[in-house]
Amino acid sequence: MAEVSNQRSSENLKRKRKHSRNPHSKDWNKKKKIEPGKGNREVKKTQIIQPQLPKTTTEISSNWKALQALLEKEKNAKETTGDKKRRQKKTLKRTLKPNLKSENTASSSEVWFDDVDPEDLEEITGKKTKSKTTIGDPHDVLVTGSLEGITKRIALDCEMVGVGSDAKRHMLARVSIVNSHGRVVYDSFVAPQEKVVDYRTHVSGIRPENLKNAPEFKTVQLEVSRILKEKILVGHSLKNDLEVLLLDHPWKNIRDTAKYKPFQKLVKTKTPSLRKLAKQLLNISIQEGEHSSVQDAQVAMKLYTLHRKQWERQLHEAKVKPSKKALVNTPVTLSHDR
Repeated sequence: MAEVSNQRSSENLKRKRKHSRNPHSKDWNKKKKIEPGKGNREVKKTQIIQPQLPKTTTEISSNWKALQALLEKEKNAKETTGDKKRRQKKTLKRTLKPNLKSENTASSSEVWFDDVDPEDLEEITGKKTKSKTTIGDPHDVLVTGSLEGITKRIALDCEMVGVGSDAKRHMLARVSIVNSHGRVVYDSFVAPQEKVVDYRTHVSGIRPENLKNAPEFKTVQLEVSRILKEKILVGHSLKNDLEVLLLDHPWKNIRDTAKYKPFQKLVKTKTPSLRKLAKQLLNISIQEGEHSSVQDAQVAMKLYTLHRKQWERQLHEAKVKPSKKALVNTPVTLSHDR
């Protein structure tokens, strides 16, 4: 009986072991229950992940970060471009204000050419850019389309020396031409045509060494004549300058600051000096010692530029010769703040 009992116990134990290894058994499933977060090689389940918006910065994808970086880069580029454009405008404004100080002239202040004529501005911006024009010698190349080129309006001034027995006769020694922005487009000494009796250095600034190896009079005359052609000529007492150059110019294209009636009325004389006009209208001091033909031309151009619209309107209304008949006596406004 004992043997039969042991045999049954052994069979029951075997059945229990076999039953525990059966995966279809309920007890086996209870024992092998998969805990969340722990994988099992024998059971593979497909999990469906629902897309969600990132809740923290760490969850932002690399593509999103790259897009943000790109947007930031474009923003910085626009700001940089804006700053560059503002700097260019400031640079342009500074460029339109050349320094008129001369090495031979002491002045208390400077003349700024900050009120550029719209017609000249078109040339600066390139809307009317022209090709290079050679005047006289090949090295005298004047380029239009920039502040340095010849403009529609130019100013001229000459320095002279004394010749003849009494040194009272004038002879050309230097000629300077500036454009409407005050930039020098031509400046040359001139070889004497005859013996110089008085260099007038204290006024003209001319010395004997300046005229050595200088261009011949005919060469300078031809070059100046080509520059003046079809231009509005500005200057002070231009009759004297044209006489020593042995040139003439159409009266309708002459703007002489010594003949402008409002200027004469302001300084209460029919023969106002350029020095007095510069002091009262521009609040600058010139010709305090040796003169500079470059600076005198610049000052004449500045005087004309400040009153150009009024000046041209009066000429149009009066239809008279500017150097011979009176213009409308419109008051001139002092420009001490310039």
